[in-house]
Amino acid sequence: MSKSALESVSDSLRLEMRPCGVGVSIIEPGKFDAAKTISDPEIVKIRRDEVDIQWERATEEVKSFYGKDYFNLFFLKDNRENSAESPDKVIEAVVDALLNEAPRARYLVPGSSRLQKF
Repeated sequence: MSKSALESVSDSLRLEMRPCGVGVSIIEPGKFDAAKTISDPEIVKIRRDEVDIQWERATEEVKSFYGKDYFNLFFLKDNRENSAESPDKVIEAVVDALLNEAPRARYLVPGSSRLQKF
């Protein structure tokens, strides 16, 4: 929800700032998990351990409502799979938005060449 709100604020800001000659662009990166340290196997293990601790501390009501499978859902998939290895395309979009005399309102930057399966 916060990303959607930020996008809406950016759209409004673009319209408000246009008469002042100030441009506002939205950069929407795709899947770049492999380019971030958050997907590093060591970091994932630390986060996995933290989730296990949260599960152990959860009340019986929470455990019965969500179930262990829900808690483990994030860790059942490889977030680096089908992900761009480098953030270069995002950097290029930022540079274009900053330096172009007529930048686009929205930059959709694909992070992988495959559709994501949810």
